[in-house]
Amino acid sequence: MKHALKLLPTICASAAIAIAIMGLLGYVPGLAILGSVKENYIPMAPSTAISFVLLGSVLATVRPQPLPEARAMVFMVIASLVLLFGLLEVAGSFSGLDLNFEDRIVPAAGNLAGVPIGRMSPATGAAFLVCGVATFFVVLQRRSLSRKPATEYVIAGLGALALVISTVFSLAYLYGTPLLYGQGATIPMALTTAVGFLFLSVSILTLDRESFPLRFLVEDSTRGYALRFILPVSIVFVTLSGFTALASERILVINPAFMSAAMTALLALFAGVFALLFSNNLGRKIERSEQAARDAYVALRQSEERFELAAKGANDGLWDWPDISQDEEWWSERWYGLLGYRNGEIEASLSKFEAFLHPEDSSRVADEIRLHLEDRVPFDTEYRLRTKSGEYRWFRGRGQALWGEDGRPTRMSGSIQDITGRKQSEVELREKEARYRTLVESAPFCIHELNLDGKLTSMNSAGLSMMGVNDEAAICGMDYRSIPTPSDRVRIGRLLDEAIEGQASEFDFYSDSEDGQLHFTSCFIPIKDEHGQVEKLMGLTQNITQRDSLEQQLRQAQKMEAIGHLTGGIAHDFNNILGIVLGNLDLLKLQTKLDSKAVKRIETIRKSAQRAATLTKSLLNFSHAQALDTVTIDINALITDMGNLIARSLTPEVELERKFADNLWTTDIHTGDFEDSLINLALNARDAMPGAGRLTLETSNYTLDEDFCERNPGATPGEHVKLTISDTGVGMSLEQQQHIFEPFFTTKDPDKGTGLGLAMVYGFVKRCHGYIRVNSEPGAGSSFDIYLPRSEEGKPLRLSPDESPNAVPGGAEVVLVVDDEAELLELAKLLLQGLGYRVLTAAHGDQALIRLAEEPSIELLFSDVVMPGAMNGYALAEAATADRPDLRVLLTSGYTEKVPPSERQQRFAANLLNKPYSRVELAQRVRDVLDSG
Repeated sequence: MKHALKLLPTICASAAIAIAIMGLLGYVPGLAILGSVKENYIPMAPSTAISFVLLGSVLATVRPQPLPEARAMVFMVIASLVLLFGLLEVAGSFSGLDLNFEDRIVPAAGNLAGVPIGRMSPATGAAFLVCGVATFFVVLQRRSLSRKPATEYVIAGLGALALVISTVFSLAYLYGTPLLYGQGATIPMALTTAVGFLFLSVSILTLDRESFPLRFLVEDSTRGYALRFILPVSIVFVTLSGFTALASERILVINPAFMSAAMTALLALFAGVFALLFSNNLGRKIERSEQAARDAYVALRQSEERFELAAKGANDGLWDWPDISQDEEWWSERWYGLLGYRNGEIEASLSKFEAFLHPEDSSRVADEIRLHLEDRVPFDTEYRLRTKSGEYRWFRGRGQALWGEDGRPTRMSGSIQDITGRKQSEVELREKEARYRTLVESAPFCIHELNLDGKLTSMNSAGLSMMGVNDEAAICGMDYRSIPTPSDRVRIGRLLDEAIEGQASEFDFYSDSEDGQLHFTSCFIPIKDEHGQVEKLMGLTQNITQRDSLEQQLRQAQKMEAIGHLTGGIAHDFNNILGIVLGNLDLLKLQTKLDSKAVKRIETIRKSAQRAATLTKSLLNFSHAQALDTVTIDINALITDMGNLIARSLTPEVELERKFADNLWTTDIHTGDFEDSLINLALNARDAMPGAGRLTLETSNYTLDEDFCERNPGATPGEHVKLTISDTGVGMSLEQQQHIFEPFFTTKDPDKGTGLGLAMVYGFVKRCHGYIRVNSEPGAGSSFDIYLPRSEEGKPLRLSPDESPNAVPGGAEVVLVVDDEAELLELAKLLLQGLGYRVLTAAHGDQALIRLAEEPSIELLFSDVVMPGAMNGYALAEAATADRPDLRVLLTSGYTEKVPPSERQQRFAANLLNKPYSRVELAQRVRDVLDSG
């Protein structure tokens, strides 16, 4: 029935339009019966038919949904025109004027018993006035879907009035006594018009099933059932009663008393049958309703119990908003408990709920409720509520609304669940994820993830920088196997397959880049899900190309250090031997009975021994083990003084260029060592430029930072004087650069170099605690960078042995000579005795201490540094001066690297005579120490 009622307004409105069309067709010759039904009945006027079509079209297209604004305006204009036309027709019938201009629009089509045909009846105009007003309010209601009781009553009253008018005129035709016929010039309502109004009024009354009075007829209740049963029977009963009464008046042959008795008996019989049927059906309806109510109650109770148990099990609080238009709500006992209240302790209302909401959540929750009610967006959200203690706790709120047939929400219910613990866990998880992400992003090496196809899915910033990209999207989807060089791909692919099977691995590989081939170390770490299945791989990759270079440099430095110790040890032994040879030659020269040939042979031997001493000195210079006196100097001035010497060491085709920095810092160096080193570098540059070329000497102030020292093992952070010697020669290969500072390594022909020049330069730089590095490529020349530490302010200037006078002074003081080499010990004794000194000797430190204790007259201790046993020369000097602070000390050695002095012994290292020494050098140093007072 409800489905039929949905279609009834459209069907009735369409029926009214159909009758109107038939009325218009009645004016077609031969079809007059369509407009009047009978020849003596007046036909429907054209204006009436058009009005029916207009109102019927509006009512047939109106739906329960809201009308668009433009369509609603058109419909209201149509309704207004029809009601205005009807109003003017009624007013014109009383005034006798053609107020609606019907006579001018449509000429009369004749007359019937003095009544013009084709003109609207005043009764029809009144009915159109009623229906037009009702239709206007229907459209107005549908325009905004506002259900106002006053509007409903107006529509229902006007619809009922139109139904009464159409029913009266229709029954009059049915009973054979049409109204307004034979009333002079008054135009009666046509039968088709009356039937059209019947359909139009029914369409108006049935448009809204929720409005008065139709809702009483369609409601599923006993009242609705009784109304649906009684109303049609009553209409039929009244209609038949009237028809029967009229028929009895017309049949005069029957006794009126008999007719009245018969009608009474028939009506009583009809009423009895109706009462029996109605009571029987109503009783069954009531019984079914009661049973359904009992069943529904039981089902509802069971459902409530199940819901209550489920809610308690889920620890949820329940709420109900029974009337959306009101503020009142219902909260369950658990709802109160979740906020710390007793059941019913505070008022349950929407406004109270809003007051509990955290200020930051209030507007958002209100918007989500509105979206659910208006657009039916699911309501499932999270918010904070203030508890009785004043703290805010997190809750998950869910709800579901109920909507009426007009689409408006009527009710909403739901639940809340305390999720504070989960929220705290989420916060902790986010913090852990943030720490993890910070750790990953700040890691100095590449951290990446791979899917099970071996494709990159994510990478940290260090990895992106390593790959030379800025955006992670640039590497996503890249096959990891494509990164290594072709020679490594098969091995890496096999390790990747093993990692996907769950086996972790560590490996290294090479990869080609614009900067050359890079060396990486990496690993695959399988990440498993809760079922133990590998779901992805993680990897850590680090570029170790620079580390390889640093390790190579460190190995080279360690090799050079080892070679230095070796050459120093060899030089020490040679120095002892050469010391004996040279010393004895000096003693021979003192013999007066030698002939000229013997003197000449002695001088030849001396020169050869001196050349051997020079070679030994070069070896000691490389091992940076020979202590030399230094001066604080500006190397700009020193290089300038050496200008002619450097120029003479070059060929005429080589151009010498000097670039000196202003305000250059000073440095502490041995000038002779520096000059030898610079000449050696100039000679190497000359030999590297067989044709024309340019040698550039450039100085600058330079500060070595930690980063530089990390990349260059052996360098020390701090301020340095930088000297760069660069040439435009043939350059060197990387392999040659790894050996250039090794003694005896040379790329020259055997008769053109010894291989000690750059070794001596290396030793000089190391003795100065500096750093040297070379940059060269084949065909692109070579550049040597020497970094010498900046001198400390106020350091005193000291003379080197080369600047000492050549006189041979002597003396009469007592000197104690200590040396483990018997020949050297005897030689020193003879040389000193020849200078006038009284000499005592000792073979080791312990013996020397005994002599010092026995001979208080000893004024000078002259001792070798390197001696066997626990007491070396430094220790002996420290022990001797502890008992005799006024004792003078002069130490000698050919190699001090084996026995470095302690901090307390540094003062003795300043007075060091290098082996081999000559008679003159020994005499000068002994005299200087004794006179230092």
